[in-house]
Amino acid sequence: SRQYAPLPTRIYGGLINNLTAELDDIEANAHRLLAALRDAFAAYWQEKKRGRYGSVGPELIETYGLKDYLARRGFNINQRALCSLSGAVTEVFLVCKLQIHVFSGMRHDEARMLPYHCMVKKNGRNGRSHSLIAGITTKFNKGRRLRTHWVTTDQEGFRAIRLSQQFASVVYESLGITPSKADALKDEFPLFPSTDYLPWGRRKDVPRQRIQTADKDLSKAKEPLHARLLPVIEEEDIAELDEIDPFRAWRCEK
Repeated sequence: SRQYAPLPTRIYGGLINNLTAELDDIEANAHRLLAALRDAFAAYWQEKKRGRYGSVGPELIETYGLKDYLARRGFNINQRALCSLSGAVTEVFLVCKLQIHVFSGMRHDEARMLPYHCMVKKNGRNGRSHSLIAGITTKFNKGRRLRTHWVTTDQEGFRAIRLSQQFASVVYESLGITPSKADALKDEFPLFPSTDYLPWGRRKDVPRQRIQTADKDLSKAKEPLHARLLPVIEEEDIAELDEIDPFRAWRCEK
């Protein structure tokens, strides 16, 4: 009873399909969202010198045609437009992290702490190329950090990583940082950096050590994302759980 319930086949398949649709939508709007963010940096500092910067976000959102994209995700584009841009990036990171979970099997913290440079291609036997994600785990190692790899696919797992890198690059650009590929340093530059580092965010100084991650999971996401990603539990799903474990009172659980 302390274990998480298995994911019924229909729900798991629905989540995978919904993640694919979400990534399609993000990729279709990525170029405009990235351009708006980069323009927002200069506009923010320019307007802040004049003592006013409230008009920066709404104008950029209109200019780049992002109003509908942000509105259907539940962001307030009129009162907190710049924060809406930050929230959209955090949501991109969350969707990409979920995609990595699904197509690698890694745990929450393992995915959250992935370095910016984490894609590894290895040639195996029979000329096949393998897509691996390089990261850190503490599992089966008494809590000590251990470098390891997870198997994924280029079309699904690497797709999410490449998309995350595009948006992470914008955060690093705002700090004047280029993520290092060196083994001794790459863990300091996470794949999902906190958007609080953006000029209008809460963090004002470049950190001396590791960049903090965007520590947000699906339970803290906006309701529109829940509705788009998560299928509604139906009778056939509970019936499948009854087949898996007929001695557990599935219908009495939340």
